[in-house]
Amino acid sequence: MARYAIDEALRTKVLSIDGVSDLIEGRLYADDAAPQNPTFPYGVITLIGPADRSRKLAGVNKDVSARYQLDFWGLVKAKVREVAELVAARSADGGLDGLQETIGSGATAAYVQSCRIENVRHGSEPPQSAGEARVFNAGFDAVIVFNE
Repeated sequence: MARYAIDEALRTKVLSIDGVSDLIEGRLYADDAAPQNPTFPYGVITLIGPADRSRKLAGVNKDVSARYQLDFWGLVKAKVREVAELVAARSADGGLDGLQETIGSGATAAYVQSCRIENVRHGSEPPQSAGEARVFNAGFDAVIVFNE
């Protein structure tokens, strides 16, 4: 699947939302899996598709619709849910839902025409052994239409 300059711009935008960087201690991986044995808490942004260019009668234009999955992981359930709720909040409240603005700068800048939050989820993974803690997760999909 294609990679876009918006990947890093989206990461920067999410970390700029009030409280998010502090809650996940700046650990947000854009279009990469979390490292083996990660330090909690952290977040992952993954392009899961589709990444379709819209078409006009004259051909393809520069509008792209892409689906990103944003997941947050940690050892404290309330903290994980809080960061997901901050990011998924309405844009008027500082979150991504309904966002319409230029994000990023320079080569990573992209104008976001719309952002819609879907498939909100919460869960946990049981410990693998007696010495491990339960890991909680919260996340959602963000359908973003942007100019390439």
